[in-house]
Amino acid sequence: MKIIENVFVVPGVVANPYILVDVDGLTVIDTGIPKSEKKILDYVTSLGKSAGEVKRIILTHSDFDHVGALSALQKATGARTYASKIEADAIAKGKPSRLIKSSGFSMRRFFLKL
Repeated sequence: MKIIENVFVVPGVVANPYILVDVDGLTVIDTGIPKSEKKILDYVTSLGKSAGEVKRIILTHSDFDHVGALSALQKATGARTYASKIEADAIAKGKPSRLIKSSGFSMRRFFLKL
């Protein structure tokens, strides 16, 4: 789905991966859960582009729903991956960089702590 000129969000993929179309190739931002690479690459094709035109993968953070298809997408595209040092270290360890509580986030609890 087109967001603005040269910026697209891949529909139907958890964590909303984005594709940026630039003169020197494509950039994918986040990769979704495992097996999302097919939907991402199908969307690349729908833009009239090929997997080989994906030059960069940028990861916003190391949560499972953002890096799940990273390995498969790297293999399919040969793209270089970018992430902050904290996130890169977490990805290398196969663990998220932060602990997410299963109870969810409560604004009430947040404001009570301030």
